[in-house]
Amino acid sequence: MPMPAHSLLCIRDKLATTIEGISHDKESKIVLLIFDYEFFKMKLGESTDEMPSKFIDIINELKALKKTYSNKEMVKKLLNNLPKE
Repeated sequence: MPMPAHSLLCIRDKLATTIEGISHDKESKIVLLIFDYEFFKMKLGESTDEMPSKFIDIINELKALKKTYSNKEMVKKLLNNLPKE
């Protein structure tokens, strides 16, 4: 059973606070971005134009920090999170 979005945001915020309290290094940023990538979902009220843009922003930030995913993984992640309409 998937976690509610507000619970995931709460976990991410606590993780961000903890990591920021420890250090501001590259690894900390990567951990937060990986969390954003792994739990990426289209938000309620978000348009299908906004959603891919946010996804690309996460991917580009990860690439800048030398963390990459295969094209196959990224396409699968994005397609699995599109609305089922």
